[in-house]
This record gives sequence, C-alpha cells and structure tokens, in this order.
Amino acid sequence: MFPADAVLLDTDSMYAADRAAAEQYGVPASRLMEAAGWAVARTVMRAYRRQPVTVLAGPGNNGGDGVVAARHLAR
Repeated sequence: MFPADAVLLDTDSMYAADRAAAEQYGVPASRLMEAAGWAVARTVMRAYRRQPVTVLAGPGNNGGDGVVAARHLAR
C-alpha cells in the first residue's frame, strides 16, 4: 500500500515534523489532523469494498487523526 519511496517516521520524528510544519510553515495542527485522517479514509475506501469498519488509533494526536478518518468513513 505504501509507495516504494515512502518514509515511515518513528514517534519522536513525527512530533518533530508536526512541530516544524506549525513553526516554519504556519500549518495549524487541526489542518494536519484533517489531512492525515482524510488520507487514511481515502486509502481504506480505495482498497476495500463498502463495509463496516473499526478505526483504532494510538495515543496522542493519532486519536484525533482516527476521529477524522472515522468521520469520513461514516459518510
């Protein structure tokens, strides 16, 4: 599912990337959360037929990403 050139970040690196986006580029955390949640929902919708799903998310900001993904999937 991931492109061959995709980079996966560990927790500390992801926090640093989020912080840099906010500080250097003025991207609010809420916008990052919307983008991440939509990307997850879009990937699920493209990969699977329409059916009930359960969204699980880790602690911290991942919970918000999961809520956004669930909102999009519920539509």
